[in-house]
Amino acid sequence: MESITLSRNELKDIVHKTVIETVTEIFVDENKVLNLIEAIEDRNLGLLIQEGRKNDFIDKDEFMKFLDSKIGSR
Repeated sequence: MESITLSRNELKDIVHKTVIETVTEIFVDENKVLNLIEAIEDRNLGLLIQEGRKNDFIDKDEFMKFLDSKIGSR
């Protein structure tokens, strides 16, 4: 395998372009957008469970309130 050397700025530029390309691709395809939303919901549900829930279920209103608080804080 061949090795290459990149400066910090070159690596940052490559990563930046890759992220933009990936995000653009996600938002062009409606199914990918829906999958992204589901993944965010799943992540936030996991966070709620970690915050002291005793089972795998939570109140829908509480979940939506939590999501609203996370979205509003951006």
